[in-house]
Amino acid sequence: MKTKKEILKGRFVIESNGKQIVFDDKTPKKAAMKIVEIYSNKTRVVFDYGDIQTNRSWGETYDITGRIGLCRGYYNLHYPILLHNSTSLGGGTILTDCILSIRESRGKKLIYKNQ
Repeated sequence: MKTKKEILKGRFVIESNGKQIVFDDKTPKKAAMKIVEIYSNKTRVVFDYGDIQTNRSWGETYDITGRIGLCRGYYNLHYPILLHNSTSLGGGTILTDCILSIRESRGKKLIYKNQ
């Protein structure tokens, strides 16, 4: 089994409510902080994924709406996932290093926008 140091290579951690939430090093720090905030507030959101260098959207329509949950891995590290709703037991990985924008599901208020 890998050590915690090996698992965290190329990643960074944000601590929230005693949980260590892991993000890829390519994830903008501002986006990571917003994801942690959205998780804490239990806000239902819509993601727009794409190339963060050119701000060109991929036009995804599936698996972009839901609530943020956490998946626990080794050493009690947590990874953000997208849950369909609050009663879902599992969900897909959030591509944290490819987020162009995050909006509230209701009202479409902009929460985060890539530079």
